[in-house]
Amino acid sequence: MNYKIIGFGSILVMILLIGTQLQQDLSSSDDSKELLLPGLRTNLEAVSGIQIFGNDGSVRVSIEHRGNQWQISEKSDFAADFSVISKLLRDLADSEIAERKTARAENHELLGLGKQGDDAGRIVRIVADQRYEIMIGSSARNGGTFVRKPDEDQVYQVSEALDFGEDPIDYVNPVFFSLDSLDVQRVSIATNGSLLEALRDVDTGDMMIEKLPQGAELRYDTIADSLARTFVNLRFEDVEPYQEDLFTEPSRTTVTTSSGDSHTILSQALDQEYWVQMDQQWQYRVSKFTFDQLNKTVQDMLKSESASDD
Repeated sequence: MNYKIIGFGSILVMILLIGTQLQQDLSSSDDSKELLLPGLRTNLEAVSGIQIFGNDGSVRVSIEHRGNQWQISEKSDFAADFSVISKLLRDLADSEIAERKTARAENHELLGLGKQGDDAGRIVRIVADQRYEIMIGSSARNGGTFVRKPDEDQVYQVSEALDFGEDPIDYVNPVFFSLDSLDVQRVSIATNGSLLEALRDVDTGDMMIEKLPQGAELRYDTIADSLARTFVNLRFEDVEPYQEDLFTEPSRTTVTTSSGDSHTILSQALDQEYWVQMDQQWQYRVSKFTFDQLNKTVQDMLKSESASDD
């Protein structure tokens, strides 16, 4: 009987020891996860450049840190969006290896990590105190991304969804001008053959169309307020250095704020593209919708004749 009690006690002690050791192993494993790019996390302030290569091996995006600004070479050194660059660097610096996958080169293309062609991976290169490179492959079914270092066959899976665009525009802030609609006091749009002017009424606080044709009716009572909303987060689709000869017969949209500041946007359509500029430094290609908003005419504010007849 005593032997049985001793034996049971020994088993219980062993179970407790195994449980303790297992807990220690799990804690150790959690604390020692391997970083995908060791050293990058502590050297983020030393990063001076970022390059993103397409699956054909060519450089698609080059971003360089000059002074206090990130600039995009492919866009004539237009400023990159700091928040986008910061997220890119943090995502890579904090990426931890969740699982080791195949190390067989013949399987790379299946994971979007081939060397060339449609199944090739995109390489992200970061230049800091040293060069850090990683090839980004397909997304894993259970979440995360397949990656490998370009000079190694070993494939890893990281838990993060790493997806970096190959278009330089992906790395800029597309808003080129923005005003709170309530800050807009006056709007003037001079297009070919039309001058549309609106002013905020001092008593009501509403925008009012000035110099309406005699007998004309507005499409709806508050349509003038839509002119003030035009300037909220104006976005571009592409950006280029300003070319004066492009704006031969531009429309002029001028907005005046409550502080008395005026801003003029020149806009012109050319070969089914729509361009605007404000400061003779950059010109922005915008959507047709944005162009049309900046080129409203008096007629756009009025009821059509057929509607008036009804």
